[in-house]
Amino acid sequence: MKDFRQKYDGDIDLTGGDLHYVESTVAHQRDLILTGMGELKHSPTTGVGIIDFLNDEAPEAMLRTVRRKFIQDGMTVNSVKQNAARELEVDAYYDVYPVVPHFMQ
Repeated sequence: MKDFRQKYDGDIDLTGGDLHYVESTVAHQRDLILTGMGELKHSPTTGVGIIDFLNDEAPEAMLRTVRRKFIQDGMTVNSVKQNAARELEVDAYYDVYPVVPHFMQ
């Protein structure tokens, strides 16, 4: 997926005074993880809301939610896990050739 290049904080990167298009899967994953359910008026069920899992002792519910929301957004998810340093590790991507429903062909 291609989109405008973003800085780490999510702002559009205007380095050199111009917009740049780059692969944006990681930016979309970051946005989904940080966005809480109900924050997007046009899509109220979108978002993981990682802040809601901040004080949980077991990460299983958070990992399930991340996997479910990524799949809901159209990603193929190979794995979602937490490493020894308690960092989230995600192996997910958008399919290059999405499946077109038969009635749209």
